[in-house]
Amino acid sequence: MTARRVAEPDGSRSVLPAVALGGSAGAACGAALSSATTAWVATAAAAAGPSGLSVAGPTGALVHTLSSAAPLLAVNVSGSFLLGLLWARSRRAGPQWRPRLVAGLGTGFLGSFTTIASAVALVIGPLQWGMDAVSAVPSGIGGALGAAALLGPVLVVLVLLAALSTAAAVLGLRLGGAPAPDRGAGAA
Repeated sequence: MTARRVAEPDGSRSVLPAVALGGSAGAACGAALSSATTAWVATAAAAAGPSGLSVAGPTGALVHTLSSAAPLLAVNVSGSFLLGLLWARSRRAGPQWRPRLVAGLGTGFLGSFTTIASAVALVIGPLQWGMDAVSAVPSGIGGALGAAALLGPVLVVLVLLAALSTAAAVLGLRLGGAPAPDRGAGAA
């Protein structure tokens, strides 16, 4: 009786180089897109005139937050689109290539291309600044209104980020050839 070789999990060793290479390329591309978006926002602000994109009041806070979040939106929405496209297209790859494609391009490249850490920083920065400002305001309705005015624009950006990223991923899936969900299956 001969001993049988137990196979390793499908491609466990062969995906590590793909993730490493994809990760380094994704970080560089994400930083380049973020820098380009920041430059574009600065150019738009300069073209808007001497006041730039400055607006007073609650609208000004929202405009400032949106202009600050533009690189985050650009990177994460485009990354969501590409991930949807990759997932749909990788289904057509042979079984020996799909793990490397998804690991290298999905986990590696797009995982480091998109920036969830920046989304966290978008929330933490204003929260810290806002809580310091709100702590100086008397408690009660004034403090609650102050907190809402500071956090409102951040929440708008986070909702916008989630909605646009989801829409971009669905668009990528559709353009990549993923089948449409069966809408009648759950209906009575």
